[in-house]
Amino acid sequence: MDIPRITHDLTKNSEYNFVLNSDINVNKVLKGNIFELYSFANADQINAKKCILNHMSFVKTINSDVVKINDEAGAKYINAVNTQLNQKSHVHSILSNNCELWNNSHAYEIYGRNTIMLHHNSTANKIKTDLLQMNDRAYAVDVSAKNTILLNNSKIKNLNGIENVKLKNNAIVNNIIMNGTHKPSIDIYDNAKITGLIKFEGATGRVNIHSTNNNINMDPFQIENGELFINDKKWEPRGFEKIMGMKELKKVLREDIINPLKYPEKYKKYGIPMINGLLLYGPPGCGKTYIVEALAEETQRNFISIRPSDIASIYQHEPAQKIAEKFMEAKINAPSIIFIDEAESIAPNRDKLSQDNPDYSEQVTELLQQLNNIHQENIVVIFASNEPQNIDKAIKRTGRLDKKIYVAPPDEEARKELLEMYSKNRPLSRNINFELIKEKTNHWTSSDIKALSDQAAKEALKNDELIDTKHYIEAMKQIKPSLTQEQIKMYQNKIIM
Repeated sequence: MDIPRITHDLTKNSEYNFVLNSDINVNKVLKGNIFELYSFANADQINAKKCILNHMSFVKTINSDVVKINDEAGAKYINAVNTQLNQKSHVHSILSNNCELWNNSHAYEIYGRNTIMLHHNSTANKIKTDLLQMNDRAYAVDVSAKNTILLNNSKIKNLNGIENVKLKNNAIVNNIIMNGTHKPSIDIYDNAKITGLIKFEGATGRVNIHSTNNNINMDPFQIENGELFINDKKWEPRGFEKIMGMKELKKVLREDIINPLKYPEKYKKYGIPMINGLLLYGPPGCGKTYIVEALAEETQRNFISIRPSDIASIYQHEPAQKIAEKFMEAKINAPSIIFIDEAESIAPNRDKLSQDNPDYSEQVTELLQQLNNIHQENIVVIFASNEPQNIDKAIKRTGRLDKKIYVAPPDEEARKELLEMYSKNRPLSRNINFELIKEKTNHWTSSDIKALSDQAAKEALKNDELIDTKHYIEAMKQIKPSLTQEQIKMYQNKIIM
């Protein structure tokens, strides 16, 4: 059938098909069966069954069953059943049952009733739809979708999901909030990742990592109100993953302790000796023992602890002998970490000892002998103390204890994570404000925060309520922090006393 040129009054309903060519500008509402625009043609509004725009043509408003835009053509508003954008075409706003963007096309906002698909470097600022599929380096800023599939280097900045999100082949999402109320889930496959927050607001959700080598390409603590599974096995924190917050402390320990222990040949190549000994000091209840246990697990080393009760004896010389036996056990089972807890009791300052305590002096002498170049036996010794000023000065010298690290009360990030951990599997209100609670618990130790969480649960239980912010505030009237600011400063300075 021949397609007539513009010879009719197109402002009336027509069953004709029309072509607009060569810089034609029509400032009227055009109505017809099929409209096809070429070569910089422009129109104000088109109402048609099918509308095709080519080669930099432009229409302000299109109402149509089918819209296809090609070759850098564009439109301001589209209301259609099916819409397709190709070859760098551009639209400001699209309302369409189904919409596809191809080959560097762009839309500012897309509202889909069924499916929206972005391919080959296509981009959008806002998307809202039931199903979103993105492929081949497509990019979107703000997305709200019931289900989302991201493939092949596609990226979303902020995603609000409901049921499921799938990421594959280097796809990236910055932040995800899932609002679904029935088993919301996120599936992440090899090399895909989520760089920011993963928050399940509607119901407890599930993040599934599908990995051929069991690697986790994310920090499990990115997840709020959700569980992490790796190849269908529930993730349990190991090593440093168990330490809440304390990023700076973990950074120091990783650089100075973990990496040299994990990669000794690399450090040997650069002439960097393995650390001989380490002292962790600070207020009680801040997790020094917990950190050392996590350190041993992280480095996969044999862990041997020495506490005052382990070497106590009524017989003279036996405490020193027990210390020697512990070090021998570590050597036999090397590589090892020896943890000496309450170090001020095991290695007290000999200047302050009376002559009535020969065993203590003998203990310190034994420790000094054992500590000399102990790293050559593939052993690291870690001391922990609340009173480092009372440890014998010879023990604290560089060469025996090469690093001294202050372990402070939990920082803001750690307090929030502790609050979430201690409230896990308890009936929580969706409106609970851990941000506020963490601000009100500055200088609180880990044990303080656990006691507070337990008391808040008791407060909620009194009236059979979900645990909320008000219950924590009420609990603070009964549970007080064990440290004051002055005490914390005192502990910081004890190493130099």
